[in-house]
Amino acid sequence: MLANTVPDQSQDPTAEEWLSPRDICNILHIPEQTFYQWRVNHQGPRAHKVGRHVRVIRSDFETWIAEHLEA
Repeated sequence: MLANTVPDQSQDPTAEEWLSPRDICNILHIPEQTFYQWRVNHQGPRAHKVGRHVRVIRSDFETWIAEHLEA
């Protein structure tokens, strides 16, 4: 008999939530152009191209936010 188990999501990057640039801009209350300027200048959260779309893994975004908060 198989036990009901929850798969280990720590090893599966597809199990994490992915955010769009619009999602991030809504959270930060910034224009989308700012996100794309950060991306060009390597200043924003680590982003990935998925097909023709840009996406950011939520945990990467949260790490980036924590590193950039003013104390």
